[in-house]
Amino acid sequence: MGHVFWVLHGGAAWSAYGRLIAHVSSDARWGHIAQSCFDPTVVIFLDEIEALQPQVSRERISAHFVFMVSAMLSLCTSRWRIDGLAGKDCKEDLTNTLLDFCETGFNTASR
Repeated sequence: MGHVFWVLHGGAAWSAYGRLIAHVSSDARWGHIAQSCFDPTVVIFLDEIEALQPQVSRERISAHFVFMVSAMLSLCTSRWRIDGLAGKDCKEDLTNTLLDFCETGFNTASR
């Protein structure tokens, strides 16, 4: 979670980096960049997850992976939204909360 830490705590330049990655990851116009820059590494993760959960389809693992990355990018780029919904400027580090959320998602993938 090194990059997540820096995007959350590293100042304006890191915040801009997080927004850029979120945009490239979610906009189909930049799909070729995501595919060439991210997918070779993503495939390694998907293969490892599939080895740990062979009863889960590759499609479902892929969906959970995208949901996980989306949640991570949301934390990096939309912390203001969490603060707004909480009604205060929250100082809590939500990195472990994010990890718990993602782990639970993968652990329930076979349902």
